[in-house]
Amino acid sequence: MLHSIIRDYDHQLATRNEKIKNAEKKLIDASCKSAKELAIDVNLPVKHAYANQKKVDKEFRKIQQEASDLEKQSEKWNESLKNFESAIRHLGDFEAFAYAIERETKILLHAVKESKKET
Repeated sequence: MLHSIIRDYDHQLATRNEKIKNAEKKLIDASCKSAKELAIDVNLPVKHAYANQKKVDKEFRKIQQEASDLEKQSEKWNESLKNFESAIRHLGDFEAFAYAIERETKILLHAVKESKKET
């Protein structure tokens, strides 16, 4: 009788241990599944943020290149404007020079006419 009680107890203990192992396995599987789902839920926004950051970086490089090109173009325009301004200044100097020659020529012509009248 004692032997059958011990055997029943061992059988019940083995059954409980088996149920505990099954419950632990289910718990571990559920935990792993939850962890995977959590990782997916967390990684998805990070993935979108990374993709957006790459787009922003690409657009920034494009705008930076365009700004550099625009700066070079404006420097060329500034140089052309300076050259044009210099040419206008020289033209103004030439006009003043031509006016001075015309005035002196008129003075000489007047002097020559006056000297012809006297002779």
